[in-house]
Amino acid sequence: MDCRVCKQNSFELLIDFGKHPIVHNLSKRKEEAQEKHAFRLGYCNKCNFIGLMECIDPNNFYQNYLTPSEWKNEPHLPRLVNLIKDLMGATHKATILDIGCNDGKFLERLKKEGFKKIFGIEPSENSYQAALSKGLKVNKAFFNKKIAGEVYSKGFFDLVVTRQVLEHISNLDDFMEGVNLIIKDNGCLVIEIPDSEWNLD
Repeated sequence: MDCRVCKQNSFELLIDFGKHPIVHNLSKRKEEAQEKHAFRLGYCNKCNFIGLMECIDPNNFYQNYLTPSEWKNEPHLPRLVNLIKDLMGATHKATILDIGCNDGKFLERLKKEGFKKIFGIEPSENSYQAALSKGLKVNKAFFNKKIAGEVYSKGFFDLVVTRQVLEHISNLDDFMEGVNLIIKDNGCLVIEIPDSEWNLD
């Protein structure tokens, strides 16, 4: 099997967890059947990438996302905003895109800090509607190179942020080509991903 990162035929089974339903996707009735998906963790022996061997169809998984940002305890958000301002020199005039903005929690934080040119993109209907209800500028779509070119101008953003999203992307090349298209030559990309070391331990 080819690795999604290095493209080598070097992706091997690490752990087979069996088949499981999507988390939090609870049945309304006892007799209602749950669709189960293969949960096999693979490992690339060339570049050390670890990920699922079979990705769930995003249209199935993200039709309505079941964990809004508002539910999550994120005490690091003020520090993240300070890093954006201090390390990246982002001023309140910066044009910012939050990819996978969920219900707009981080965009609201940026707005509270005085940033005005803030945008989001979110594929799930319920999270998208929640962000819109807060008066935020959000597009509903899965982010990729095609959508980037259709929705945004080339080199439009000073800063692109993707928080807890990259680990969900199956076509990493397409995603990063989209980012490269819309970010300025001297722009910054902020990637936040979970630390899975304790899961592996």
